Amino acid sequence: MLAVVRSCEIGRDVGVLADAGGSSTTTGDDARPFLHELPGHFEADSSGRARHETPLPTEAEIHATTVSGLTTCIVLVRHGETDWNRDRRFQGHADVPLNEDGRRQARELAERLVEERFVATYSSPLSRALETARILGARLDLEVEARDGLKEVDVGSWSGLTTAEAESRFPDGYRRWAADHSGGWTDGETYAELGERVVAELLLLAEQHPDEEILVVTHGGAMRAVVAFTMGLPFDSGRSVVAFVENCAVVRIAVRDGKLERVD
Repeated sequence: MLAVVRSCEIGRDVGVLADAGGSSTTTGDDARPFLHELPGHFEADSSGRARHETPLPTEAEIHATTVSGLTTCIVLVRHGETDWNRDRRFQGHADVPLNEDGRRQARELAERLVEERFVATYSSPLSRALETARILGARLDLEVEARDGLKEVDVGSWSGLTTAEAESRFPDGYRRWAADHSGGWTDGETYAELGERVVAELLLLAEQHPDEEILVVTHGGAMRAVVAFTMGLPFDSGRSVVAFVENCAVVRIAVRDGKLERVD
C-alpha cells in the first residue's frame, strides 16, 4: 500500500511513499529496502570526507548560488522495476528499459500523486527513469525534461554483472565494495562524484522553482546519496544508512536558502 502526504514544509510530519509490495532489488541500481525511519532535519557537513578520501564539496561549492528564503519541495522518485533489477544486476549507466511490473508500479504511483501540485517533472535521461517519469507526467498533465545530472552512478566495467559475477571477475574490488560499500570498480564514477553532481542538479532545479513543488525521477544510488547528504554524512555512506530503495519509492526533500533537508 502506498501512503501519500502532500506537504513539504520543514518541520511538518511527512510520510515516505513507497511500494511495500514492489520487488525492487538490484545492487546494480543501489536498491535494498528503504529504511523509512531515517531522520530528516540535518544539514550537510561540508567538511566531511568520503571513505576513498575524495573531499566533499564545501557549502560554497555545492550550495545554490542564489539564496532564497522560499522553500522548494522536491519529490524524488526511484524508477520502476527492470529485468536487471529482478536479476540483481549492476545497471549504472546501462540503458535498461522498464519491464511490465515497472510500468505497473509507475501507473499505480501516478494515481497516488494525482492530487499533488507539481509544476514540473524532471528525470534522468536513462530510459528506465524517463519512461517512469513519462507515465507519471501523462497522468499529472506535465511534460518531462531530462537532466544528465540525475543519472545513476557509473559502475564502469561492472555494468550488467550480478554480484557473483563481479566477485569472480574483480575479487579485490568486490571485497572492497562488500566491506565498506564504497565503489569497488576502478573505472566509472565514485559515490562522491555521483553525490556531488546529483545534489548540484537538485539545487539548480530549486533555484528555478522557488516556493514550488517539483517531481524528480532518478535512481536508487542517487537517492541514497541525497539522504546521506541531508544527514551530514559522506556520499559513499549511503549504502550503509539506507538498506534498500524500493522501485517507485518516494523521498521528499525541502530546499531552503540553498540547503537540502529531508522532510519525510
